[in-house]
Amino acid sequence: MIYKEEIQKNLSRITDEYIKFIDFFDIDRMDNLNVFLRKLPDLTLDENYVLDDFRSRKKTNSELQLYVRPKKLPRPSDTDFEHGCVMVKKLRIANLLSIPFCQRRLKPLNPFEYITLPFTAEAIWQAFLLSQTFRLTGMRWHGGYVRRTFLLLEKDIANIQHPGYNLNEEIVPVRNEISRIWSPDLNVSVTLHDDFASISHCWFDAWHGLIQMKWKVKYDVKKKQITEIEKIDEKVLVKYHCGMYY
Repeated sequence: MIYKEEIQKNLSRITDEYIKFIDFFDIDRMDNLNVFLRKLPDLTLDENYVLDDFRSRKKTNSELQLYVRPKKLPRPSDTDFEHGCVMVKKLRIANLLSIPFCQRRLKPLNPFEYITLPFTAEAIWQAFLLSQTFRLTGMRWHGGYVRRTFLLLEKDIANIQHPGYNLNEEIVPVRNEISRIWSPDLNVSVTLHDDFASISHCWFDAWHGLIQMKWKVKYDVKKKQITEIEKIDEKVLVKYHCGMYY
């Protein structure tokens, strides 16, 4: 039990540090997102690649899309992302009109095909956190739709906020109800098996409430890589919808 509680505290600490760290950065102004990996030290990205966001900076109704691209290639322009390929202007008509054409199709490479990690609870959780980073950064135009508040231990209940401005008093009843039903069984857990890990945790969704999530993370022992992160189950424990607790 002591070992399990220590692991849970480590996972909570890793999450707290990661959330605070990425909040410092304006990802829409960054050429790559390798800095995210500083707080996920068990993840090793192939040195020939960089972590990046696969979307145009002008695309407002969107959420973070993590992918990797070869380090030797510059970040595609907004126009490239909008066309789905790298556009170049080389064809000229009468030496006056420059015609753009597609030089190379853009392909969002899966980060986990280029990341290695040990098969430990902490490393698996770090990989899961990376995959769920878009839940922490939210959408550009309405972060509440995809944003989640991770509730890994009972202490995290205090972090729940109303999705609107200056309305946090309205969240008090739902915080109280979550505190009332919370038990050690709702604490975060990562269980290692032969070639996969089971994850159980809770998060707060402003559009649904307190949800207990369960995931299966498949792991290639030889390559030391994540091959799939699959949602197994989700259960709403306390219903809540953007200010309505019921």
